[in-house]
Amino acid sequence: MHTPLSLPPSLPPSLPSCQVGRYLELVRRRATGEVLTTAAYIRAYVLAHPDATRSCHSPSLLISCVIATI
Repeated sequence: MHTPLSLPPSLPPSLPSCQVGRYLELVRRRATGEVLTTAAYIRAYVLAHPDATRSCHSPSLLISCVIATI
C-alpha cells in the first residue's frame, strides 16, 4: 500500500520530495530482497570468490579484491 508522502517540517525545504521518494523506494526494494544490502552484497562476493575459504580467516588477496570492488 502506498500513501502520499508529506515531508515533516523538520526537513530542510531544499530537500526535494522526489529524493525522499527515491530513497523510500530503495528501502522498500531492500526490504523485499529485490536489491541486496551492502552486507549481503559483500557476503555473496566473498563466498563466490575463488580464493575464499569457509574459515574466518580470509587471504589478503581476497580482502584486497573486496576493497577494490567496493
